Amino acid sequence: MLFLVITAAPRVLRASQSTSHCPNSTVEDAWGPEVAARAKTFLSTLQKVVESNDSAGFARLVHYPVRVIDAGRVSKITTRSALARKFPALMTANVREAILKQSQECLFGNDQGVMIGNGQVWFQPEPSGKMKIITINLTSP
Repeated sequence: MLFLVITAAPRVLRASQSTSHCPNSTVEDAWGPEVAARAKTFLSTLQKVVESNDSAGFARLVHYPVRVIDAGRVSKITTRSALARKFPALMTANVREAILKQSQECLFGNDQGVMIGNGQVWFQPEPSGKMKIITINLTSP
């Protein structure tokens, strides 16, 4: 019987570690399971687009006008074509890394939307239910 207790303990520890590894509240906590599922699917699509450097694909994932923050300065990009042209400048190493390293399980959510990384990208559901990027923060830590 002692043997069973010893072998069961590591499973319990692994299970608790896998559910508590997110440093912040998750999108499920803020928006519920339905929006969380859509946010995870959106993240997966976004990661594929960024990984393949698909500027047109990225532009389709954005709500216009999109806010772009760079060293405290806020500007707006108003069209898909303008965003596609500016894509190389928007995909800084910081933004790219944040998107590609973001886990689906640890997406942070609050009343402002869903955050990738440390705020490099914010997105939210539109009235249609589609997820769209609303902010790109080039200088977020």
